[in-house]
Amino acid sequence: MGSTLLLLLVISFCAWDHVSANSIRSPEHVSANIKDDDEERPPPSEGDSVDGYLYLPEGQLVCVHRPAKSVTESPTDPADEETLRRSIIGEMFDSAVKKPLAIGCCPRGDPKGKVFRDGSSCCVNQIFNTSTHMCCPQKERVLVYNKESLHYCYGTTCLVDDLDLDTKVPMQSSCSYDKLGTPIRCHFTCPPGSEIRGTKVTKCADGVWTAHPQCCEGCPRASRYDVNFIVDLNADVGVGHQADVRSLIRMLVSYLPLSQSGVRVSVTSFNGEVMQDKRSWTLTEHNSHEELNKAIDNLQHSTIDSSRNAGIALQYASNHGFTAIYGNRKHVDDVFVYIATGDPSDSVLESATLLKEKSNFIVITVGEAAAALSSIPADHKIHIDSFASFHVHRKFLYEILCGSHCLTS
Repeated sequence: MGSTLLLLLVISFCAWDHVSANSIRSPEHVSANIKDDDEERPPPSEGDSVDGYLYLPEGQLVCVHRPAKSVTESPTDPADEETLRRSIIGEMFDSAVKKPLAIGCCPRGDPKGKVFRDGSSCCVNQIFNTSTHMCCPQKERVLVYNKESLHYCYGTTCLVDDLDLDTKVPMQSSCSYDKLGTPIRCHFTCPPGSEIRGTKVTKCADGVWTAHPQCCEGCPRASRYDVNFIVDLNADVGVGHQADVRSLIRMLVSYLPLSQSGVRVSVTSFNGEVMQDKRSWTLTEHNSHEELNKAIDNLQHSTIDSSRNAGIALQYASNHGFTAIYGNRKHVDDVFVYIATGDPSDSVLESATLLKEKSNFIVITVGEAAAALSSIPADHKIHIDSFASFHVHRKFLYEILCGSHCLTS
């Protein structure tokens, strides 16, 4: 009799293991094994109890009530043993093809959560199909079940999606990949008129990105300003420093949305006198960053002049910079930016006062020679000790005009 009981237990365990293996198959696979005379019945009404299954209201678990089975004694007749074995296996297979039952709530333990059923599970408050997807608690993500996902979850792989670039429009990324198609390095860019806040480059190290970019920052796309740069091009500062001045202007305007309907930029260049050539231009001449950068390349002068007549240049800008013939727009804020690289030969007090009265007047002095201009009247002033450190102040103009602003489109 003992061997008979042992045989029954082994048969039952194998049958249950076979049913469990089939229970994780897709509903289509299971239904393909349902006999014609065992078609799936529609669920009864709420609260009904049929075939041992209790159907509860929407949002609650569906519980299984199996009828208690007890065998008071083991059958001694081999025919009875076969009948019992078939009965046990038949019940197991019968329950396996019934409509999948709810087995949990998502989020886990939340009685008001969404019900998930056999063949599904809950991960980071999402219900997923366990036959096609997997839960990666380390990365708090539901992933398609494949070799790459396993490597990503438990190995040292980064995903570009982890950088959340969809939330950082209009930022663009360019990534390099290894032979397995795994991203190893990403470089970020923003459209003209904006710059990256945060890192421009990130690398994948041990499955984690070394840094994340924050956003594209700059003046809002609808900003409207007319900006005139008054630029000292006396060659006594050296050819190298003239290149630095060009770089400084590019940096200052890189946060501005340039167009004829948005922000427009003109330049008044001078040394001993105002330069009436391609080194000075009006507000209407350039419509984009590309055009403006080409024009900025012309801001150079190889002659050391005996005088630096900044007062004359400021007066000229005041008289001509924002007039109708030079493209001035009504109801648009006018901004003068004076970049001084040396001590003026003439007085700038009167013309600077006039510029401050009629516009937003900004003064940037660079180097020791220009330190004497610290008392010049202006709405905003900044002194940069050397050309080597001017990049630290690249946001100076943008923050005066627009504050600090992350673009969203």
